Amino acid sequence: IEAGALRPEREAFELDDLLARTVGSARGRLGTRRLEVDLAAPPVVADPVYVDEAVANVLDNAVAYTPDGALIRIPKGVEVDGPIVIDVQQVSQASLGFPAISVEVEEGAAASLVVVFRSPEGKRVALAPNVSLVVADRARLKFTTVQLMGDEGLLVNHQRVRLGNDATLQLGEVGLGGRYARLDLGIELSGNGSSVDLAGLSFGERRQVMDYRVLVDHIGHDTSSNVFIKG
Repeated sequence: IEAGALRPEREAFELDDLLARTVGSARGRLGTRRLEVDLAAPPVVADPVYVDEAVANVLDNAVAYTPDGALIRIPKGVEVDGPIVIDVQQVSQASLGFPAISVEVEEGAAASLVVVFRSPEGKRVALAPNVSLVVADRARLKFTTVQLMGDEGLLVNHQRVRLGNDATLQLGEVGLGGRYARLDLGIELSGNGSSVDLAGLSFGERRQVMDYRVLVDHIGHDTSSNVFIKG
C-alpha cells in the first residue's frame, strides 16, 4: 500500500449497531468472564472500519488481561433472602490462583454473602484473590469470608471496600487453616453517615501464620467503624 493511499472514509452511522456486532464477536473468547458494555450510544460521523478496529482492540485487551471471576450485583431496592455462598477452591499441586470477586449492592438494596476459600490437605497451593465490595447509598451488606486452606496452603486476600451515604456493612472474617494466611483489607467510608463493623476470629497452631492488615479511611462526615479481631 503506497503512503497516503489509504484514507478514512467519513460517514454517519449508528454506533450502537457497530458495538453490538463487535461485542458479540468478542463474547466467544470470554470463558467464565463477564463483559458489560453500555450500548446506548448516539450516531457518529467517522470511518466505521477504523472505529470497529479500535473497539475490537480495546475488547481484545480487556479479554486478555482480565482475570476470571464472579460479579454479583444486587439491583436497586432489592432485599435478598438468605446468604449467597461462593466456594473458591484451589486443588492442583503447585498451583497459583488469582480469582476476582466483585459485589455491587445498589441504592437501598440489602444482601448477605459468604465466601469460602479452601484447598486440600498436603497440597502446596497459593490463592491471591481480589475482592471488591461497593455498597451504594442506603444499602446494607453482610459479608463473611471463611478461610479453610489446607496445611500447606497460602492465602493472600486483597479486599477493597467502598461505602456510599448512610450505607452499612457488617464484615466477618474466620481463619481456620493454611500455612500462611493474610487479609489485606482497605475500607473507604466515602459517604456521609456510612458505617462498618468488622469482627474477625482465627484459630492457628504450631507454624501457622494468620496476618491481618486493616486500613479504614473515614472520608465522609459522621462515619463510624468498629473493628474486633481475636486469635
